[in-house]
Amino acid sequence: MPSLATSDLSGSTTLEVVATGKHLLHRLDSGLTLHSHLRMDGTWRVRPPQEPISRHHLIRAVLQTQRATAIGRALGMLDLVPTAQEHLLVGHLGPD
Repeated sequence: MPSLATSDLSGSTTLEVVATGKHLLHRLDSGLTLHSHLRMDGTWRVRPPQEPISRHHLIRAVLQTQRATAIGRALGMLDLVPTAQEHLLVGHLGPD
C-alpha cells in the first residue's frame, strides 16, 4: 500500500504552493506540507470539479474542493511532512 494512501486532508485549506525546481510544496493550514517531485514526466493539472477523473494508473494524488480538482500524475516523489520540517526535503537545493 502506498505510504499516503490512508492520509486524509479533508477540511485542510491550501495556503500556498511553492516551486523549488521540480519540487512543489503544497502548504496547508493544518501545519502540513504535501511535497511532490515531478521528475521527468510528473504533472499537476487543475480542472473544474465536475469534470470526470479518468482512472489512469499514473494518478498519485487528487486534491478536490467545491471549486477545483488538482490531479497529480506520474509524480516521482510524494511526501506529507510538517511544514516546519520541509527544509529536510529541499534545504540542500541551491537557488533556481
